Amino acid sequence: MLETQEVTDAQLELMLQVEPEEALEWWAQLRTRQTEWREVESSAELVAVAQSISGDRDWVTVRTKGLDAIPSGRYAQAMNTGTGLPP
Repeated sequence: MLETQEVTDAQLELMLQVEPEEALEWWAQLRTRQTEWREVESSAELVAVAQSISGDRDWVTVRTKGLDAIPSGRYAQAMNTGTGLPP
């Protein structure tokens, strides 16, 4: 299950300069088959993955690449269809 973190105003940093774009990765369960983390190659790929999330227990998570190994990232998104729970 995806955990959420509450961030206080004191933890936020003002970005005065443009930061480089972060690499993203995705992981999904489609029709009871889970993928491994995969690097996002294009926006079209993400659209195709999102459109394939149609089963009662399908889900996808998109996040900053390598978020397990770095203290924080700027992006995380998750969605599921149906209950999102196993049978």
